[in-house]
Amino acid sequence: MTSCHDKKKVLSIGQFVVDVVVKPVERYPAPDVADIVEFIHLDTGGCSLNAAGVLHKLGVPVRLAGLVGDDRLGEFLLKEIARHGLEASGLKVRRGGTTSSSIVLVRSSGERSFFHCPGVTGEMTLNDIDEKELEWADIVHLAGTCELSSLDITSLLKKVKSLGKTVSLDVDYDPSGRWGELVRPWLPHLDYFLPSGKEAAAISGRSNIEEILQFFAESGVKTTVIKLGADGCVARSADARIVRQPAFRVEVVDATGAGDAFVGGFLAGVCEGRTLEESLRMACAAGALTVTALGASAGLKDRQQFDRFLMEHWK
Repeated sequence: MTSCHDKKKVLSIGQFVVDVVVKPVERYPAPDVADIVEFIHLDTGGCSLNAAGVLHKLGVPVRLAGLVGDDRLGEFLLKEIARHGLEASGLKVRRGGTTSSSIVLVRSSGERSFFHCPGVTGEMTLNDIDEKELEWADIVHLAGTCELSSLDITSLLKKVKSLGKTVSLDVDYDPSGRWGELVRPWLPHLDYFLPSGKEAAAISGRSNIEEILQFFAESGVKTTVIKLGADGCVARSADARIVRQPAFRVEVVDATGAGDAFVGGFLAGVCEGRTLEESLRMACAAGALTVTALGASAGLKDRQQFDRFLMEHWK
């Protein structure tokens, strides 16, 4: 698969995080005991940044909008973003703020547990998002939404749609358990909604996948794509077609960032004018490559590797 010319542009808004990844962790150490691990790795992370990183590697023009603190973690994050060539004109530094960060505990199987500090992510408001960034984009992607407690997301979505932009949204785990209350008002404004299977079930209050897809369609979402991990994904298009895509089988090293990479791969397909089926294959390929290395960004290296993987694995 080769890339297309004249790709649409994406603005990725929301969550920008520093990850400390530790592997392998099979148990918590006893008090005053230091367990020996193989890796402790400092990396960039967060739903919005991970998806944007994939888009950038696949050749899609992408910008970032959100907040970091003026601490050492924020300094590290900004340097890494610049080193990877990402455009961060919409990423602002909050004076006296704490940069969002996570400790990611990875089991030998690749499964993960987290300690997370939201930091300034929860302080972002509409005033922190420059309208010129919204006007630049063709697609506005919003992620890490359950942490954006100070952002009026419904008003943001209405503003984006009034500008004639396409809207994509990915949720994250909601520790408050207020899934329906938070997310349902956003659904009528979404062109693409990309929850995980567990998130989709919790938001809809349904367990059957077809009923879940129908719920989101009736709620106003044009295209819903549900991430199913090792089982691939299932989508319902704006014309009511249901499409399933199996996952690509790879050796899992670390599943950190796989769902975000999936989103980046899918949006890359949308930006290139691909069919839904092609975009889902691109999504699953991006997720598969991501889990083959430690951290959220190392597994998918560039467009050449990505296209080669698709050619070798798609039959």
